[in-house]
Amino acid sequence: MNKDLIVVLFLVIVIVFIPIISISQNSTVMAKEEPQNTSISDSTKIPVINNINSSSDEISSVNQNSLINSSTSTISEESSSTILPQKDKLVDQVEQTDKQENTIKKNIYTFDRDYFNLYDKSSGKIIKVNVSDYVVGAIAAEMPSTFHTEALTAQGIAALSYAIYNVQKQQQNPNPNLKGADFSVDVENRQGYATFDKIKEFYGDNWNYNWEKIKDAAQVAEKYILTYNNEPIAAAYHAISSGNTEKSENVWGEPLPYLTAVSSSADILAKDYKTTVVISPEDIKEKLAVADAKFLQDINTWFEVISRSDSGYVTEIRVGNKTISGLDFRNLLGLRSSCFSIERQGNNFMIIVCGYGHGVGLSQNGADYMARQGSSFEEILNHYYPNTTLMNFNTV
Repeated sequence: MNKDLIVVLFLVIVIVFIPIISISQNSTVMAKEEPQNTSISDSTKIPVINNINSSSDEISSVNQNSLINSSTSTISEESSSTILPQKDKLVDQVEQTDKQENTIKKNIYTFDRDYFNLYDKSSGKIIKVNVSDYVVGAIAAEMPSTFHTEALTAQGIAALSYAIYNVQKQQQNPNPNLKGADFSVDVENRQGYATFDKIKEFYGDNWNYNWEKIKDAAQVAEKYILTYNNEPIAAAYHAISSGNTEKSENVWGEPLPYLTAVSSSADILAKDYKTTVVISPEDIKEKLAVADAKFLQDINTWFEVISRSDSGYVTEIRVGNKTISGLDFRNLLGLRSSCFSIERQGNNFMIIVCGYGHGVGLSQNGADYMARQGSSFEEILNHYYPNTTLMNFNTV
């Protein structure tokens, strides 16, 4: 009996205790390996933040939750401390991204006064206008109120930026024709700036609705200015491009890093994108007399486009025996743009013109199109004025 009892006790020990020891050893190994694997998995998620086009809050919420969920399903509370540094690193990257994407909240440009002195070409007088009123009047004068509010806001910021740029240029190199003013406008013809009375007169019975819409855009626009190297930019703009905007050097001879050629393909859909002008040989000679060109009897030899810019604007054209710029040709003939082609129509010439304006900087029609597709004023300005910074604007 004693022998049988000893055998039974031995079997009980083997059956009960050996599996417990084995399980304990295996669990110890797993606790050491899981944090290493989880750490590798989490670290591969962090760089994805650089490829997400979302707000910082969305990035933070989505990625932190994914890290927490993956960790709780695979590791114990003891080993979860290995994840925390990864989470902190993620938050740091989110905060850094937030700072980069919101530089307009960190940078402030301060103007040394709260008004402009405008030389009104229609009256010959200098008028003093505070900055807020100027932005309203500039938007009303330069862009139809039927355009999207984001486009109107972009226009207001461009006008304000250009105004500050002109103030600085006038201070550095005064133009005596301005008679001490900062820059010129034409109130009567609503060029550059329009007064409240002119806005009311122009919109008639609908003036109140249009006034409120313009004023709402201006209240946002007056808070910002576009800069390059912390200085206001020459924020040129035009009505309709050729389908691509033009480089500043092809219009004014000076290359500027923020006035480069960019796509504005929606402009080809604009009303009056393409216009035609029919002109007789006699009118041609009269209008181009200032170029002192000599013409042969065969009118087929009168014109030859020598060169175009990458955006399609004529840069040089031979007129008779003279070569002039496409801009001069446009001005002498009163064309809407220097993006043109010339054909014969019977005994006359037919000039086909694309776009409206010099083509540099912001396309107003393109801005309206972008806004209607969901783009913000920041995105519009970033597209048409690359390499610039949108800064908060204050006055003393």
